[in-house]
Amino acid sequence: MRFRMSFGTLAVALMVCALGGAGAQGILQPRPEVREWPFVIKSVRVNSTITDTLAETTVEQTFENTSGADQEGTYLFPLPVGASVSSFSLRAGDRVIEGRLLTKEEARSIYEAIVRRRQDPALLEYVGSGVFRSSVFPIPARGSRTLTLRYSEVLKPRGGVVPYVYPLSTGRFSPRAAAVSSVTLKLRTSTPLKTVYSPSHDVSVNRIDERTATASWEARGEYPERDFTLYHSSSASDVGLSLITHQMGDRDGYFVLNAAPRISVPKDKVQPRQIVFVLDRTGSMQADGKMVQAKAALQHCVAALNPADRFNVITFNDSTDSLTRGLVAASPENLKKAHRFVDDVTAVGGTNINDALRDALDLLRKEGGTRHMVVFLTDGMPTVGETNPERILENVRRLNGSRPVAGVQSDLSEAAGARARVFCFGVGYDVNVPLLDKLAEQTKADADYVRPQESVEAIVSAFFAKVSAPILGRLALDIDGVKAYDVYPKELPDLFGGAQLVITGRYRGSGPGTVRRTGVSSGKPLTFTLPKAFDDDGARSSLVPRIWASRKLGYLLDEVRLHQNKEVMDEIVRLSKEYG
Repeated sequence: MRFRMSFGTLAVALMVCALGGAGAQGILQPRPEVREWPFVIKSVRVNSTITDTLAETTVEQTFENTSGADQEGTYLFPLPVGASVSSFSLRAGDRVIEGRLLTKEEARSIYEAIVRRRQDPALLEYVGSGVFRSSVFPIPARGSRTLTLRYSEVLKPRGGVVPYVYPLSTGRFSPRAAAVSSVTLKLRTSTPLKTVYSPSHDVSVNRIDERTATASWEARGEYPERDFTLYHSSSASDVGLSLITHQMGDRDGYFVLNAAPRISVPKDKVQPRQIVFVLDRTGSMQADGKMVQAKAALQHCVAALNPADRFNVITFNDSTDSLTRGLVAASPENLKKAHRFVDDVTAVGGTNINDALRDALDLLRKEGGTRHMVVFLTDGMPTVGETNPERILENVRRLNGSRPVAGVQSDLSEAAGARARVFCFGVGYDVNVPLLDKLAEQTKADADYVRPQESVEAIVSAFFAKVSAPILGRLALDIDGVKAYDVYPKELPDLFGGAQLVITGRYRGSGPGTVRRTGVSSGKPLTFTLPKAFDDDGARSSLVPRIWASRKLGYLLDEVRLHQNKEVMDEIVRLSKEYG
């Protein structure tokens, strides 16, 4: 679950919302009145430990002040989706100043007082849009400061492989290339490793055993031209279940369950789809080549339609426009019309997401068939019409025939629902990830994201493969042998091809335990079993408690957005302090 903080009481994010899979090395920027950029990056060292899909990354950056005067710097660090920071520190000589969890008011007051005394603070505070900020003063003339940040995240598999991304491109903000840049990864998997490779850098891979490997890369005095990307995959059984736990003594434990069974739907069992593609053509789509990316993604999706499918294309800015008045067959003639329609789209105007989704679901409410889908391609936040994300979500619930949420008003009538899955494809850095994730989650669909200038071909191919059909629906989880509780997500979504389901929870007791997951595929009930899941020989990781806490906090933040409950807010603060 991914989200953005919507209230200003916490300076340190509980979970950080940014673009999918996109982290970045930190930038140290001077005060606005400083004309020449005084800071250069002396070194960047990235170390990450990846256990299946759980990753903990430590970033150590040393900055030098090349000017002849003391400087004040602001350290900005964008984080991957769902990442949670475990520590931050600033090193000044032989002193290490740790970051603290403070309220925004405390952080600002202490920072200003320390600056007046000309001491070194390292106050980590939440900025927004998934960025952590640390104000640092002074950075002495011709001197240097080393900042260290540690965060954890759950990596998202794509097409059967698990990508790890650490963008290095922010190094261009330094007037001089770093003397040393290095990335070192340690891989551990619960099933034998198959592939370990980097399409971006010449990495050295050392396979220690069939389930453990290291990968490393280093450069000296070079500006990074590409983001660092490393893929790994492991041989999965048909069960496709793996469990990682953490338990200290007799205390209740934590678990993360990864579910990705190898199931395929036979071609003769694939049912016709009823799909409405919704393309954002607002003015913000012109920037960074996002319109080109979105149109290429949509063209790929249209070309992948089956002859028995029925579809329509809606484009929107302040208002909506559509290819036809209703859904049409995916005939060669209609596909050509759709390709021309998309080619002619230009980006201008505001963003009326509510009306675009309303029109798409209204078309599907009038359409027969049982596989109703919306594929929603956008880059930003609602700026025209209904702009409240919760009201947009509630409007979609109503139009989709879903039960409304108590306490949230909607202007839509209780008519027969569209019963559609809303698949979201976000483009760019400023995309409203919480809204798109929630749209996908509440309709049992999925969301994916692409960064500016990133090739969309591989991402869209995997994305549309998920749109093709859920491989396992009506999911249920049963755990024997230990008492499981506080499990998230509360409602299990359908599982799609090339994707995985991550379930986190607490457990009480000890013993081998058995995990069973049931579902329906192609109309047939299926059961997957993982025996001896909680025994002492199972995979363990100290990251698991933080991952669980992040998922629970995400759930609680969703609750507090709908109902301003003081008890829930107090629990959010308590959990954030307890788990850092």
